[in-house]
Amino acid sequence: MGEYFCRACKFFDDDVDKEQYHCKDCGICRVGGKDNFFHCKKCGSCYSVTLRDKHVCIEGSMKNNCPICYEYLFDSLRESSVLRCGHTMHLQCFHEMLKHDKFTCPMCSVSIFDMEKFLRALDAEVGISSVRSTATISSWVPFRVNFPFTFLAPA
Repeated sequence: MGEYFCRACKFFDDDVDKEQYHCKDCGICRVGGKDNFFHCKKCGSCYSVTLRDKHVCIEGSMKNNCPICYEYLFDSLRESSVLRCGHTMHLQCFHEMLKHDKFTCPMCSVSIFDMEKFLRALDAEVGISSVRSTATISSWVPFRVNFPFTFLAPA
C-alpha cells in the first residue's frame, strides 16, 4: 500500500515528498502541504496562504480552463497564479505571456501590474524633458516606414 492514502478519494501514493492532503471543500487531494494552502469559500478552491485576504474573489475562478493553454485549472498539478483582477492561469503560462510582452489579463484586459509607479516616473521624465527631436519610426517597427515625426514635451 502507498505511503499516502486518502479514504475519500481512494488514492494511494508512495511519494510523500509532494505533501499531499485532502481538501474536504474541494473534494479532492491536493499537493503542496495543508499548512501552505487555505480554501477560499467564495472562489471555491485552495490558494497559497500568501493570498489570504489579498486576492480578488471571483466565484468559481479555478473551475475554468487556463486562458493560455486551456488546461482545466481546478485539478491541475501545475502551479497557478491569481492575477490582480481575480482571474487565474498557470504560473508557467503567466511567465510565457510576459515573455511575449502581454501585460493585461487575457480574460478582462485589466493590467496585470500596478502601473501607478511606472506612470508617475514617466510623467516625471516627460516633465523634465524639453527635448524636441526628429526621428524615423523605421527603427521601432518590423517593416520599413520612413517618415519624420517629432517628440513633443513641455518646455
